[in-house]
Amino acid sequence: CSCDALTNPDKTGRPKGLEIFQDQGHVMFTFIDNSRCETAFSFTRFSGLPEFTDDSDVASSFANDYVFTSPLQCGATVSPGFTSSDDLQISRLLVGDSYSYCVRSTNSGGYMDLAISDEEQRVLQSSTGLCESLTISWEASVDGKITTLQNAGSLPIKDVEITWQLLSEDGNENLQCATCADKTSTDEGGAFSIYINAHHPSLKGKNAADIPIR
Repeated sequence: CSCDALTNPDKTGRPKGLEIFQDQGHVMFTFIDNSRCETAFSFTRFSGLPEFTDDSDVASSFANDYVFTSPLQCGATVSPGFTSSDDLQISRLLVGDSYSYCVRSTNSGGYMDLAISDEEQRVLQSSTGLCESLTISWEASVDGKITTLQNAGSLPIKDVEITWQLLSEDGNENLQCATCADKTSTDEGGAFSIYINAHHPSLKGKNAADIPIR
């Protein structure tokens, strides 16, 4: 089933180039189709296991298979988005913990026949899995609006620069990480949005904590 069977030791059509990212409370995926036999892709998650594991006996299924209605070309980039994502409001994964995610090419009608010996074959229901790991980050968002004073008409103010900094839980220290501070500006309506997606040791396990921002 592999699109590159002549050069790839894996003949099952395992996807390639898996990228995993966390956004808006979901873990999502992008990868490259490498199968001639698939009608869908399936996703699994593993916790407390080494990276790149692929043990179906301990896997958690968190989303429906990503099914498409027309055949994909070999080498097509697949981005299921929210359709087959891990919704963190449901899965309740701990901030700061690492999880392995795997994607497989599948076919509900039987994926491919695998020769075990000259006399024996078995039908595979999917390709082998391609796995990568992700550490869950702490996410939050802040929305606001800047206007003139009420007695001046509460008019929106455009292009106000807003600098923000994530603080420790007690509010006494600035947290130092690549995404613990940034800046933005107001739009024509005076509105601004701050999205925080941060990794910091002090945030580990603080899924429901109120972390201050300055």
